[in-house]
Amino acid sequence: MPRAKSAKINCAVFWKTQQSIGTSLPQADTPAAVPPPVETPLRKDPETILGVQPALLAGFVAVNLLIKFLFIRINLGEYTDGILQLLVLEIKAGLYPPLYGMLASAISVLGVDLEQSGRIVSVIAGGLGVIPVCMMARRLGGKSSVIFAAVFYTISPMIMRWSVRVMTDALFFTLCATALWMMMEAWERARIAGAKRRADLWLAGAALAGVAAALTRYQGAFLAVLWLLPAGAFVRYQRRLPLRALAVSLLWIALPAWMAYHGMVHSKQFQSRSMGGVFDIFLDYLNVAESFVYIAPYYFGLPVFLFALLGMARMRRILPHARSFIWLWSLWAVIMLVLQAMFQSFQYRYMMPVMPAVLVLAGVGAEEFERHMIARGRRKIYSLLMLGSVIYLTVFTCAVMIFQRATFGDQREAASFIREEVPPSVPVFSNEQYGAFTDLGSVKLSYWTGRRVSLIGPYLSEDGTSPPEKFLPTPCVVVLGDAYGGDPFVVFQTTQLNLYYHMRTIGSSHVTTYPILDDVMANPMFNQNPMGWVLRYKAQFFSTQIVMVDSLRTPAEMRDLAKRMMVSSLAVDAVDAQTSTTAIGSQSTTNTLAVDGL
Repeated sequence: MPRAKSAKINCAVFWKTQQSIGTSLPQADTPAAVPPPVETPLRKDPETILGVQPALLAGFVAVNLLIKFLFIRINLGEYTDGILQLLVLEIKAGLYPPLYGMLASAISVLGVDLEQSGRIVSVIAGGLGVIPVCMMARRLGGKSSVIFAAVFYTISPMIMRWSVRVMTDALFFTLCATALWMMMEAWERARIAGAKRRADLWLAGAALAGVAAALTRYQGAFLAVLWLLPAGAFVRYQRRLPLRALAVSLLWIALPAWMAYHGMVHSKQFQSRSMGGVFDIFLDYLNVAESFVYIAPYYFGLPVFLFALLGMARMRRILPHARSFIWLWSLWAVIMLVLQAMFQSFQYRYMMPVMPAVLVLAGVGAEEFERHMIARGRRKIYSLLMLGSVIYLTVFTCAVMIFQRATFGDQREAASFIREEVPPSVPVFSNEQYGAFTDLGSVKLSYWTGRRVSLIGPYLSEDGTSPPEKFLPTPCVVVLGDAYGGDPFVVFQTTQLNLYYHMRTIGSSHVTTYPILDDVMANPMFNQNPMGWVLRYKAQFFSTQIVMVDSLRTPAEMRDLAKRMMVSSLAVDAVDAQTSTTAIGSQSTTNTLAVDGL
């Protein structure tokens, strides 16, 4: 009997003990039944900001700004996209949102050249981009993660290259990273009791950064979809609406308003690049998507990629702290990959918005590697491997900056010659054409020369066997660059011009570039094509010829030249039939124009 009573008493005590323990254990995500925990900020001491020392963060920002400002004038030319982005308020091409151009225009008010102002915007954005990377690294790791992520950011060839270019990439990178970092902070705080105000403010900041990103590149509009995840968590756990964030979210109206005013042609680009049957289109998408994935280790930097894999392995141990990071960045990576696969343009700068997550994971992985190696007494091996990684990335970056600086430098030099030597009264034509946007004329040459440079296309025959629809006013200057169609196309154009006109070469420029990171290729078939990666160490030679067209040849001269050139005389016969028309008669009125300085 005593034993039976003792057993009953022990069972009762055990049951009460289990009940008391159960109430203290964390419950499942049922906020209605269990209130959220009291806030425990990440801030370790009063001298840190979200766990990161301000002096350390400011130091990395200063170093990045300094390095990038040192390289701000290294490039000899710029891309057409960058010039159009600068002139977005003047040229309604329907291609780009306005923020980058507006910021550059604001800086130019201080007396800085507009092109240089665009570079300054990129440099500042590139310098500030280290902040969200460090903050996310601190949330997932320790101080070493922050340092490693910041170092990898500073010597990344991709980031360095586009932080000194007239292009939106650096600004878009920083704004996307900031928006997603703020979404992470809002998501984590939404689950904490008494943190509704902070969570609301973080959500508002994320909305503001997302709107700014969308007004920099249209892909940023998809950040609004991701923003709904932390916003939904806020409503679920705090049982109220994030009023401040919703108020800021009204700024999203600016994007459709801009598109209605400026136009938007990207949908037509998507349609034009999706030709053929459904299966063929799918294979085209798959080819580009797989190429982005398979070649990623090279573009991110092999050491960064390997450390990022270690960081991904560590995510399992810190899952409660990494849940928001994993969800947001995984979805963002999928969105970017699908978009660019559908756009059918292999340019790895389009994957730069995913790089913040890679750098953060690399920082976490490097910290884990450091802990593992030191614990096993292999500090020297660890130090050598880290030193080798830093040297590899630094050399990679320097090679990109030096050997890819000359892209479109020949066009820039030709424009300088025209600006200095060709009178404003002499019309200028060129084969510089931006895709199918013929109404834009020659964008770079027009901007660099300070005058309208028209396309030569309408003055040439497409097949070479028929005369052009109209003839060039003479005298005039024609600029022919082999970056637009390659050498064979330039030879084809030159042959036609020589058949119809008396002309002479008055200038030329030549550059050599190495497409270490994807770039313009001498053979157009490799442009924006994964196959170009195979030729990344193959020199690409570009040249631009400046030709003075003095006068139109007589039909007899054309016929004699056609025989010697062994080309069809059909076009010449057609021209002969037009000799009495005003199309040719008008040439004599312009032949008397003097070309001073040539």
